[in-house]
Amino acid sequence: MRVPALLDEPAGHELDDHDRKLFSDVQRHGWHVVAIPAENDIPGWSFTVGLTHSFGVPELAIFGLSDDIRYTSLNIIGEFARAGEAPQLGSRLSGVLEGYDIVARAVDSAWNRAMFGYARWFYRQREPEFLECVWPDLSGRFPWEPEFEARHQRLQPALWTTPAQAP
Repeated sequence: MRVPALLDEPAGHELDDHDRKLFSDVQRHGWHVVAIPAENDIPGWSFTVGLTHSFGVPELAIFGLSDDIRYTSLNIIGEFARAGEAPQLGSRLSGVLEGYDIVARAVDSAWNRAMFGYARWFYRQREPEFLECVWPDLSGRFPWEPEFEARHQRLQPALWTTPAQAP
């Protein structure tokens, strides 16, 4: 599939190396992965920019795993999108995390400004739709299921809730 021509550079904004890399990746691959490293007691997260532009599907976010696993997971799912098999809301995805499924949950758009600013910049302040790729604990239970391991709870914010409702 050929990626559509990119949007023009934002008016009044000189692109830096990160911006040029983002545009290049979207043009070449269809998306770019942004990594936010863990800091102090805040877990790291990664998200895509470009899937909506290139394939008409929601952007993706994943939290709390290592940088490499987050990056690889989003790229695997990006390849699913390229092949016409993008995750659907609530769908379970196999073949992303070895031995475990992940579930795609809709992100409440109230989180976009705080969590996905670079995507908002790319889309000219339009609110891109996001899906959070939620992973289970070692027993295969998800955060909304009984007996989910509490030690993993803080690693995955419940972005499918509003900020006021989030634990």
